[in-house]
Amino acid sequence: MTIAQAGAVPPLVRLLERPLAELREAGASALRMLATNNADNQVAVAHAGAIRPMVQLLYDETPSVREEAAAALGNLVFYNDETNAGNQAAIAEAGALQRLGVLLQDK
Repeated sequence: MTIAQAGAVPPLVRLLERPLAELREAGASALRMLATNNADNQVAVAHAGAIRPMVQLLYDETPSVREEAAAALGNLVFYNDETNAGNQAAIAEAGALQRLGVLLQDK
């Protein structure tokens, strides 16, 4: 929580839209870790606008970026159904479910 409270989430969200795959992957990875089992961070990540660009990363040409994005989205909805209902709805509305289904077959 200290990292999120220090204002690190918005810069990490901006990494999701950088041209270099390594930066997109690093941003998704860091947000995934911040969202792990921490409802406050999950809300902070969503409020910082991470969901839509994270869903876009599911279409990234780089497999490791797609993998980190999928894991981060999973962490944004996992932990507490009551806290994460808004995240679940936002991720579904952003079009992630169909793409995640396709990625299940991605080698």
